[in-house]
Amino acid sequence: MRRSGSEGSRMWRGIRVRGVPFGALAGGALAALALGASAQAAAPATRGAGTSIAVARPEAVSPSIDAGDIDTCGVSKNGTAACWGLNGYGQATPPAGTFTAVSAGNSHSCGVKTDGTVACWGDNSYGKATPPAGTFTAVSAGTTHSCGIKTDGTVACWGFNDSGQTTPPAGTFTAVSAGGDLSCGLNTSGAVACWGKDACDLGTQHAVSFIAISGGSVKACGVYT
Repeated sequence: MRRSGSEGSRMWRGIRVRGVPFGALAGGALAALALGASAQAAAPATRGAGTSIAVARPEAVSPSIDAGDIDTCGVSKNGTAACWGLNGYGQATPPAGTFTAVSAGNSHSCGVKTDGTVACWGDNSYGKATPPAGTFTAVSAGTTHSCGIKTDGTVACWGFNDSGQTTPPAGTFTAVSAGGDLSCGLNTSGAVACWGKDACDLGTQHAVSFIAISGGSVKACGVYT
């Protein structure tokens, strides 16, 4: 499940492109994801501070894949994390080990390791790449912060907190998405809760249950039943 650190984030569930099935996809602002046997993520040649030569897309990536602002990450079929795109902050250089999920943010990336701990790499401004101790089932890398779902179902966030985007509400969640200055989560009842700048409860605006949620810079989107 994907968060995006950009306003232009998009997510699809269970789509099939060029005969290749993917469980979920998410697109960031500046990372364009092409699908298929010869797919590569194309990013602009220049991107201000931290710009570097793009890392090529590996050939074998599992259905767990996530596009950030300037790079894309996925879990390879052997469980290792693979990232490609711009790598000026090391966001496309994942650590060793095996993962169950990855999330590419603005200039950092995070992943849930097979032992349940979270590892983040890349730019660590505001501590956004320094996850707390404990075990998690999901993680979402945003623009200046990150969030994850702990094994007890509660949400933990870390990084910049100028608008309350790293102060999640109480309760248990099945999905979380870290955006720009806001975060959103899907609680176990199917309702959506958002927190941070101009956050609003989508479940109150729309009297329906949701199955997916994605928070951007200034808006949030969800898939409802």
